[in-house]
Amino acid sequence: MGKSIPVVLIEIAFVMIAAAGCSDEILATDFDQTCAADADCATVFVGDICDCGCEVGAISKQAVPEYSERRADIRCSTSCGECPDPKPAVCKSGVCAVE
Repeated sequence: MGKSIPVVLIEIAFVMIAAAGCSDEILATDFDQTCAADADCATVFVGDICDCGCEVGAISKQAVPEYSERRADIRCSTSCGECPDPKPAVCKSGVCAVE
């Protein structure tokens, strides 16, 4: 005999919740963006990493190791081409931003 409808619905909900925690999207706001000078900031790729977009954001250089670790955890099934050189990151009113 097959599974009852409530059991199947619970299994579907579990899969959906698990999938929601796995995202290919990275936002600059997920990381420390505080700065005192332009030299404190780094430009990073943001958005849906597997979508091959070339969107950039800026984070604190101190947050780059955390960003790199998160970026390395994302496994894409597509191979993306090169992006143009991103604009430099600057410090604006104590927050890293892209020029």
